[in-house]
Amino acid sequence: MANGIGFQEYMDKKLRNRTLLFLLLAGIVAFVLIKVSGRQPVAKISAVKPFRHNIVSSITSNGKVEPIAPFNIFARLDTSSKRSASAKGRT
Repeated sequence: MANGIGFQEYMDKKLRNRTLLFLLLAGIVAFVLIKVSGRQPVAKISAVKPFRHNIVSSITSNGKVEPIAPFNIFARLDTSSKRSASAKGRT
């Protein structure tokens, strides 16, 4: 280590060892924090591949998109409307 080259190599190895030690400790700390956090494991979802099959039931329609059950919409305040933006024939 009399000349600068040997010293530089020594410092490079020392820096490399410190970096590897830091990364190892960071990984261990991250693992411990994940285990200690108490989160439940991710729920497993079962999925089925789609396939072609004969139609068993059908619904006849007139082509309009209509709600399954009728519902009323009310305003929160008592008021009246002067104009409604809807097209003729639309319900």
